[in-house]
Amino acid sequence: MFTEKSMFLVGVTGYLKPDTSHLPAIRQQVRNILLFLRDGGDAPATTLPAEAPARLADWLAQRLGPKKLDSKLFRCYRHALRQWKPLKNTPIAVMSALAPGADSIVAQEAIDLGMTVTAPIAFPQAHYRNSSSFVWTDATAEENEQRQQTFDQLAAASKVFPVPLSTEEGLSPSERDAAAAVDLKALNAEGSPRRHDRYYAAGEYIASYCHLLLAIWDGEFESSDVGTSAIVLTRLR
Repeated sequence: MFTEKSMFLVGVTGYLKPDTSHLPAIRQQVRNILLFLRDGGDAPATTLPAEAPARLADWLAQRLGPKKLDSKLFRCYRHALRQWKPLKNTPIAVMSALAPGADSIVAQEAIDLGMTVTAPIAFPQAHYRNSSSFVWTDATAEENEQRQQTFDQLAAASKVFPVPLSTEEGLSPSERDAAAAVDLKALNAEGSPRRHDRYYAAGEYIASYCHLLLAIWDGEFESSDVGTSAIVLTRLR
């Protein structure tokens, strides 16, 4: 899939509906992580209006390590982060399924920084934009349309491809498209929506192939076999 010279792949998984009050901080943290990978720890961090200027190594150490800035452990984190060699000659590509929320936030930050975005998605593009990821039953038609338009814009700036299921091996593109259309509403043998199998397949692909996975969530593991916690567990295995 990645036929250019070697890339450093940053995957993303996370909530469809992050708390809106957290969005500025989430965007800042995502941007600073991407800047750190590209420019190294001595580069200046993106700061919010109430924050003092900081270098990326110090900014990250404060969030990854303990809160006390004079602690020995904090200094260890900062020292380790300062050793990171910036990826000046290695392209950084973000892998995002382009769903609303976490996926879209990370993809947009990457695009704004001039990075490549590769989008392994759960369905062929025309079906995906009409899936439950974008068309919410508790939202207005205008809100759903806005989510679809955001997806279209991000997809136009990304390398998009649907992740096929193992059961689709040997099928023609038209047969795969027909199967995906059925899976939007059908149930699997366990009585669960078959679309969940496709969502998990796309998330599993990202978790398996990325070098670094950004998980934007509350850190609570759930019993669900699909969703952010399931993808994080896939990465940890």
